[in-house]
Amino acid sequence: MIELVLLCVAIVVFVMPLAALIKAFGAAREVDDLKQKVQRLEGRLNEMGDQFTDTKPLGQAERPTETRQAALAKPEPKVSKTPPPLIKQAASQIAAGLAGVLLQQGDDLG
Repeated sequence: MIELVLLCVAIVVFVMPLAALIKAFGAAREVDDLKQKVQRLEGRLNEMGDQFTDTKPLGQAERPTETRQAALAKPEPKVSKTPPPLIKQAASQIAAGLAGVLLQQGDDLG
């Protein structure tokens, strides 16, 4: 029985941290691989951009003109100053229900 307890403790103390360490190393390797892939793809993109005279290297895009900015601007949201009839009706029903509950609670107390 004691041997089983010691085995469980050994697993928790030694094996679990070792597994976490292996997982961390794997994640670090994956991050490094992804960084290298991004650099390689950026290089290919810049090479492809050099083939065309109109394009600029990555990170040197032209600034948007005023017409582009106007086209990309978000429209102002329209706010109604008077609530629709359905909202008015729901608000009055809620108020009436709340008043009824308050009156009923007052009757229960008195």
